[in-house]
Amino acid sequence: MLASSPHGANLAASALRSQLATLDQPVALAFSGGADSYALMMWALDSLRHPPILLHVHHGFGLGSDGARRHVERVALTHGLELRVQNVEVFAGNRGLEAAARTARYEALQAMVSEETPIALGHGWDDWVESLWLRLLSGSSPLFWQGPALRHGSFVRPLLDQAQKVHRDRFPEAFADPMNLDGRFQRVRLRQSGWLAKIDPEGEVAWAMHSVGTRVRRLQLATWSEPLDALPIGLRRAVIRAQVAQLKPHWRPRSGFIEALCQAAGTRRGGRWFSMAGERLDLRRGKLVLNRDI
Repeated sequence: MLASSPHGANLAASALRSQLATLDQPVALAFSGGADSYALMMWALDSLRHPPILLHVHHGFGLGSDGARRHVERVALTHGLELRVQNVEVFAGNRGLEAAARTARYEALQAMVSEETPIALGHGWDDWVESLWLRLLSGSSPLFWQGPALRHGSFVRPLLDQAQKVHRDRFPEAFADPMNLDGRFQRVRLRQSGWLAKIDPEGEVAWAMHSVGTRVRRLQLATWSEPLDALPIGLRRAVIRAQVAQLKPHWRPRSGFIEALCQAAGTRRGGRWFSMAGERLDLRRGKLVLNRDI
């Protein structure tokens, strides 16, 4: 039984579900054993032409890691489904534990199936709203005001429009991962604060901010030809963020770095350069240029 949230219906996930239901090939499911994973599996069993393949990433840290694996093995056996498990090691690095764990998980999921196999993720509307608010609270540019996409490469999110609060009641047998209570993770801290339930319980504000972000992205600021020093400071800041995102798509600069660039780009002095993720970023004639030879 599916129940789209009022604003989640705008994401057109129902069309994605219909497309997946017509595929004459198995779809892989990222299966952690949690309630959202159960909802995804039950939808797949009811709707897809072929039995899904369960994919489980064993990250090896936290008290619940081994318990989750045993739980997933029992679920696969009960439903007669193929289960593939990939062990990973997670190192926090410069981006932190949360980002490192997410990257390791996606890489492991892709490694378990062929490039042609869709990998369905159990993210729902609550996840979408949380992701957008985490970006807002981090001070990110409107260019990045968006939640998880319906499709990204091999990954699909067929339940992205679904309210997730009911999943825990529908699937009491789901595995309760202690990592979901680990305060080291920003998303966990946001949930535990209860803040979103007070200010944006239905995701209406998040959807409005997403709409603003969509309009800003349509401006294609990275392609603007006006010199940076000729732009008002607010617009200059937005264009710099867009140019940096184009030069280094997977790098997320801190606000202080962007502010330093914004101030430097507001003058006509040449010869300014900055170190960016191990490479040299030059200011040349009011433009940002990534010098990979330095």
